Amino acid sequence: MNRREFLMTTGSAAIAMSTLHSVLLAKPSSDVSPTSPDIAALYRDSIVIDALSSPFPDFPLSDPSLTPGNVQQVKSSGVTAVNFTVSDRTFDDTVKNIASAQALADDYPDTFLLVRRHSDIARAKREGKLGVILGFQSVSSLEPDLSRLDTFRGLGVRIIQLSYNLRSLLGDGCMEPANSGLSRRGQEAVARMNQLGIAVDLSHCGQKTTEDGIAVSTKPVLITHAGCSAVHRHPRNKDDRELKALADREPVHDSQDPSRTKSARSG
Repeated sequence: MNRREFLMTTGSAAIAMSTLHSVLLAKPSSDVSPTSPDIAALYRDSIVIDALSSPFPDFPLSDPSLTPGNVQQVKSSGVTAVNFTVSDRTFDDTVKNIASAQALADDYPDTFLLVRRHSDIARAKREGKLGVILGFQSVSSLEPDLSRLDTFRGLGVRIIQLSYNLRSLLGDGCMEPANSGLSRRGQEAVARMNQLGIAVDLSHCGQKTTEDGIAVSTKPVLITHAGCSAVHRHPRNKDDRELKALADREPVHDSQDPSRTKSARSG
């Protein structure tokens, strides 16, 4: 998938979500214009990704069985894929959560598809399944050894958030007064995540950690679930400066191999 295809895909998803929001806030149906978009068609024709959600009724996944009603809700949601949090406080508990997600996908193969490569999202859309992207919001299960990044990548984890509100092994969260940014271990982790193909998520990160993550990563980074501070002031929301830094990243050719590209901050 090239950049143009990605932007077109995410653009369609954004339209779908924003249109749904407008409908939910609209006046009663009798006042809605007959020219309003067909929401069902929009969902049917678009790839819609929920950047943080759960496809399961409860978390943690102590009982990953679903009722027929749960399955029907998933199938009729119109959502193509979700970023699903499987991280927990300990390594063992996190592995159990991953195993439960895998078991559910195995038990309901016509409903769920674990996303391990970007083509799996298109496959989920094509096959009418919900793609489940395994993600972390906490990195406590990585301590004390960053080689666990390799382990979790092998278990299907594709998104890792660097901190959750407070200070982590990797950097400061948005509620940490020091706002110290990425640690040296955090820089090492970002480099290894880039190598492994794990997306760096900067949601819940502090301003300096967000800025550092954008600057240090050689691959595109994510802000999966945060708002815009200009719209609503909240510690977790991002300032225009941070959002612009993310938007200004441009692909540059690797001098060693012009056929390969890497991302860098422009300017």
